[in-house]
Amino acid sequence: MVGCSINVYCETLLLSSSPYVGIIVWRIFGMVGSFCFILIQLILIIDFAHSWSESWKAKMDDSESKGWFCALMTSTIFLYMVAITGIVLCFVFYAIQPAATCGLHKFFISFNLVACVGITVLSVLPFIQEYVPHSGILQPSVISVYTVYLLWSAMSSNPDDKCNPGLEQILKLSNGTDVSPLGISGEDWVGMVVLLFCVIYASIRTASTSNVGKLTGNNDMADYGSGEKVLIDEGKDSSSPSGDVEDQKVWDDEEDSVSYSYSFFHFMLALASCYIMMTLTNWFDPNLEDKESLLAGVGAMWVKIISSWVCLGLFVWTLLAPLILKERDFS
Repeated sequence: MVGCSINVYCETLLLSSSPYVGIIVWRIFGMVGSFCFILIQLILIIDFAHSWSESWKAKMDDSESKGWFCALMTSTIFLYMVAITGIVLCFVFYAIQPAATCGLHKFFISFNLVACVGITVLSVLPFIQEYVPHSGILQPSVISVYTVYLLWSAMSSNPDDKCNPGLEQILKLSNGTDVSPLGISGEDWVGMVVLLFCVIYASIRTASTSNVGKLTGNNDMADYGSGEKVLIDEGKDSSSPSGDVEDQKVWDDEEDSVSYSYSFFHFMLALASCYIMMTLTNWFDPNLEDKESLLAGVGAMWVKIISSWVCLGLFVWTLLAPLILKERDFS
């Protein structure tokens, strides 16, 4: 795959009449791939939030101990504290600037703050919990933290330096020490960690039946892990002198299909490569003469802030879909 990509890239440069044509073509290719990866990444984050809450609530109901309840509440409170701290820091460093009004940043922060409060209230409404029994405040806490990260990343991509002091300058203002400029910004490092988590989570989650597994269209995978399989009948002797297994039901998870989708995993890696390419160049436009756009750009800012809104919208849909589409099975 890498060899084919290099070959296509070289041919594009050789056949183009302008040295920028090949870069522009691959920029468009990277933008499309990055957009697809962002959508899948949002679905993975939402699926992780629902799966985490559903798993811990099930363990809390099955166990007489209060340990799972304490763990659930501690995680939720911690995540909300992180989200609130992030909102406050965004207001202090990106919205309240003496040299500019930063009205756009104030709008971004206010809108996302109201939206995070809204999804929290929506998640605990009785009519929502009637159709989504595992709904609670853990899921919106996860989504709120991720939304705040996207908010910070978007404002850090604003080319207006009056409203975007930059992470290095913020750290300098905070502790009075000089911070050497980095080749990759702080939000990009966080983005890389989120990207790595999503790719690993996608491969693991796809192997064990989830909403993410449905993206592959593999129905056999939906049966695998459903709880209907029998590995070995109880009461049967699993040992045999010849090494053969007799009168036992053994589940071969790769008899008809692989236990997880190899193609989907590599497709995720390909899209992630496009996302990394666009992230490292900050959605750079080669037609611009200002090379500072590698560090900040209007396009990168809007891509990230719109991603946060799409994430909020998708999460709201996961709560309202069982209520609206009552004839469908969302279990």
